[in-house]
Amino acid sequence: MMSSSEDGSDFSNSAERKSIKKRKCGKSTEMKVSKTLIKYSQKYLKEWETEEPFKDWLTKRENDEFAFCFVCEVKLSYKEGKIALKKHAQTAKHISRLAVAKEKPSSVTSFFSTTPADITLCQTEAKLVTFLVENDIALSVVDDLVSLVKSLPHKNVIEKVRLGKQKATNLVRQGLAPYFKDKLADTLKERPFSIIIDETTDIGTTKQLAVCCIFSNEKLEMEVDLLDLIECSDGTAATVFA
Repeated sequence: MMSSSEDGSDFSNSAERKSIKKRKCGKSTEMKVSKTLIKYSQKYLKEWETEEPFKDWLTKRENDEFAFCFVCEVKLSYKEGKIALKKHAQTAKHISRLAVAKEKPSSVTSFFSTTPADITLCQTEAKLVTFLVENDIALSVVDDLVSLVKSLPHKNVIEKVRLGKQKATNLVRQGLAPYFKDKLADTLKERPFSIIIDETTDIGTTKQLAVCCIFSNEKLEMEVDLLDLIECSDGTAATVFA
C-alpha cells in the first residue's frame, strides 16, 4: 500500500502535467489564430506587365479584382502571387494563341487593343481628329498638329495654361503679329522682293488693303507673306494711292 505522502506527490505531479499540457494547447491555438489574422493578400503589381513571360499578354482592367490575359481573353487570379499566372502561361491554348498573335498581328486588333497604354493612345488620337472635324479644320494639318503636341512641355505645365478667346486674340495682335512683322522686315532688308497689294472686305464690311511681299528664301524657294492690313475708307485707286 502506498503512503499518503506518495499519493499526494502523484496527484501533484499529475495535476502539474495536465496544467503544462493545457498551457501548450492554449499557446498552439493562440499561434494558429494569430497566423490566420495576419494572412497576406497579394496585390497586383504593374511591373509584372514588363516581366517574362507576362509582358506580351498580361494586363489589369480598371475596377477589376482579376488580372486579364488579352490574348486568351480570360480573367486570372493573382491573390497567390504569380502562381496562377505562370500556370496559365504554360497552357497549350495560351502558347498557341500567343504564337499566332506574334506572327500575324491583326490591324483591327492592334487598333482596338485592350492594353491600358494602347487604349490611352487611341483615345488621344481620336480626340485630336474630333477636334479637327468639329472645328472644320482640314485633316491635312494633322501632321503639323501632332508635331506641335509632341513639342509641348510636361503635363504639369499644360494643366496651368489659362487661354481663352480674348487672351488668344490679344496674344496674336500684341505679341505674335509684331514679332513676325519685324522678323519679315529684317528678312526683306537682306534680299530683293516685290510688293503685291489688293483690296479686300472683311465680315464687318470694313475695306482693307492687303499688302503682301514675294521674295526668295535661303533655299531659293519663292515665298509670299502678308506684310500688313491697312483699313481704307473705300477701295478706289485714288484712296489706295492717296
